Amino acid sequence: MKKRRTPKIYLDTSIIRELIEKENPDLVNLMCTIKDRKWKCFTSTFGILELSELKKDDIYLHKKVKEKLEYKEIIRNKDKKTLDANDFKMVKTYISKFLNNYPYFSTYQIPNFAWTDASTITLNSNIHSFDAIHLAAAVHSGTDILITKDEHFIKEARNLLKKYNFDKKLKVVFPKDVYNSLSELGFGFNK
Repeated sequence: MKKRRTPKIYLDTSIIRELIEKENPDLVNLMCTIKDRKWKCFTSTFGILELSELKKDDIYLHKKVKEKLEYKEIIRNKDKKTLDANDFKMVKTYISKFLNNYPYFSTYQIPNFAWTDASTITLNSNIHSFDAIHLAAAVHSGTDILITKDEHFIKEARNLLKKYNFDKKLKVVFPKDVYNSLSELGFGFNK
């Protein structure tokens, strides 16, 4: 009897943020399904770096709003932020809390050659560089489903995957489409 392959689910940073910030019930339920069925669930180390950068932006923004700075000044100085040790501790706690809440979630270290592919994706498509890194990581890790809520990324990634006949191996989808996409890939199951 042939052993059934375990689905590999890659979470884009936007999905991780949705889990942390909004505790979206549909995503929490999906994470429970992933845990219960022992599916592989991960993001790239780049995703964790991106997550920490977004949290730093949140901290900076909250501080500056509290200081009653004007919106234009806040945005203009966003890349010159000066956070302190307490702020960095908040970032570490933010990421640790997510990893502790989902101990079956892991990170994938992107191999050097995947960075070349990310560059090729960026230079030959309408996919933004950050999303190209996620897509290259998903391809090289053998991901079945990359989940994001970025409509532009989904559209462009689907076009690119179809162009290179990779759309039968990897699906880039909204969270609501995970189960149907897994079925399309041959992972038959009942919800």
